[in-house]
Amino acid sequence: MVHIFTFSDKALIGKTENKSAKFLCENLYKYNFIIEESCIYSSNFNFENISFKNKDIYFLLMQKSNINLNEKLAKLCGKNLIYNETLKKVVSEYFSRKNIPIDKFSENEWQLPESAIPITNPNGTTQGFYLKIADSSIFVLPNNYEEFLSIFNDCLLSFLEENFPIEYKSETYKTFGLSETILKQAIKDQIKNKDKVNVSIFSKGLENDIVIKAKNNNEKFGYYRQLIFDKLENYIYAVQPISMDEYLENLIFSNNAKITIIGDASINNIINNLSLHIIKDNVIGLFELPNTHSKINFGIDNNQIENFGEESAEIAYDLAVKALEKFGNTDLILSCLVSYSNNSCVVYIAIGNKVKIDIYKNQFFGSEQEIMSNISQSAKFYLIKKLKTKDYKTI
Repeated sequence: MVHIFTFSDKALIGKTENKSAKFLCENLYKYNFIIEESCIYSSNFNFENISFKNKDIYFLLMQKSNINLNEKLAKLCGKNLIYNETLKKVVSEYFSRKNIPIDKFSENEWQLPESAIPITNPNGTTQGFYLKIADSSIFVLPNNYEEFLSIFNDCLLSFLEENFPIEYKSETYKTFGLSETILKQAIKDQIKNKDKVNVSIFSKGLENDIVIKAKNNNEKFGYYRQLIFDKLENYIYAVQPISMDEYLENLIFSNNAKITIIGDASINNIINNLSLHIIKDNVIGLFELPNTHSKINFGIDNNQIENFGEESAEIAYDLAVKALEKFGNTDLILSCLVSYSNNSCVVYIAIGNKVKIDIYKNQFFGSEQEIMSNISQSAKFYLIKKLKTKDYKTI
């Protein structure tokens, strides 16, 4: 089991999330670690209150080096505090590059229990180290996101892979369309189970990852995996830890699908993160409406498009039909119309081919950035669902 404790300013007390801790949680899950808790404490926390369970792994994310913590850890493992020459060199070189004298407080960075293994951070002042206390594993690391990211990518990840063998199996379901609250309600019985199957949800708005984990010898793992899949099948777009953009790219490339997209300014967001070769070779038409920059005429009055209301579903459908008439070589057509109102919008997305066109209505709330993101993700979700059916091509 993994415990993540973040120590920072008093202002953070009560917050449920820290950027470094969140990044660590998500990446440890990818490598099949089980997170038991992630907590935030004040910098003046009494470290005497920390107790370490045997065989568990602890990540202590520090705003700055705390000599009291180092002394406590040294005492627990029966060792003395010593100056670590490796960390002294790294800190000295950092200040030298910045052309400023080493402040006295930074000397704490290289005072470690003598059995500790340094985890160097050449891109900041706060360093890290690893320590064994009985059968517990302790990592002391910076909580500053940029410094933490540097340590994680440069040395922590390889250290974890080499020293902590995987004892768990896992499945990741990538979902779209349901909020975290609704997802938790839908699978609450699976989340709160007594079979030692760990079910966690990582939320990114309407795009959520459901990660199911259990020890390799847990016979209930397959049962929970299938049960959750059956409940949420209509909202699962991938069964692997992959982004929606990457998965859509893979489907377009493997099927060599030709796609035409029509809509208002939001359509640029739909392809914003796709690779250039996909946009160049497979998106054969991209038309922003009102269509003032193209000679293509879709036979629908621009004023009607700008002021659409209840008939917007029909306009989205008509746009798709007109585009199919003009682009006989397209495999899929997607038209998207959006009606904005204060902090909400209604979106109509038509997607299909000459055989069948489906129309989806979505309503989104929030800031303009959140709404645009949801429109983009929903369009990609419907594209993925259609491409996965493999019946979209016409003869």
